Amino acid sequence: MHKRFTSFALLLILIAANMRIAIIVIPPLTTMLQHSLGLSTSQIGSLTSIPLLCFGLFSAIGSLIIKKVGLHTTLITGLIVLTIANFVRVYSPTLLFIGTLFVGLAIAVLNIGIPILVLSWFPGDQIRLNGLYTASLNLFAAIVAGGTATTAQHLGWQHTVQLISIPALLAVIYLGIFLLRTPKQVAQPAPSSAATTETAATPHHSVYQNSAVWLLMVFMGVQSAIYYARLPGFPVC
Repeated sequence: MHKRFTSFALLLILIAANMRIAIIVIPPLTTMLQHSLGLSTSQIGSLTSIPLLCFGLFSAIGSLIIKKVGLHTTLITGLIVLTIANFVRVYSPTLLFIGTLFVGLAIAVLNIGIPILVLSWFPGDQIRLNGLYTASLNLFAAIVAGGTATTAQHLGWQHTVQLISIPALLAVIYLGIFLLRTPKQVAQPAPSSAATTETAATPHHSVYQNSAVWLLMVFMGVQSAIYYARLPGFPVC
């Protein structure tokens, strides 16, 4: 059990590493993108907005995809799309926008799948694992935000962006190995007849009436605001 938890924690760290870096890598490179690809200021602005629009408009389809094709297949596909889309988007202005669109779509779906993955494998440790996920996400995002400009000066902006595909590729490989080598979560025992009767007698309320859901939404929104918003007078990271 301890070995499986450690393996899962490492998997979670690898996936978390990809949840912001493909987005954060672009803003420090805007000047280079303008000079290299001839992009206008409005095009740069729309480029950095595409992933955010994907989060807002397409996050709802993540649960539908998971229901249709399965959680693990969805996660593997999302990571593969993220890897390829990020790698090829440096070759032309058209590919830059199309690739960024698919990057946003992939991350939007992965955002939905990660909490479900934690809940399906280690429901009793979800607080600890969600904390690990958030800390890893922030750590890798900070590393990329601080090192992108320097790396681009030495390797060029194209190679700098393509380096971001490596963590996604590693996550795909490790997820496949984890699923092949790790026993499935033991199924929970069926509820007793008394518990079933009690559950049936309990009225079902809308998820929107659950205060915990609203608190979680506010928490995740504030977390995202660290990257996507700023107060007047404060520099953009």
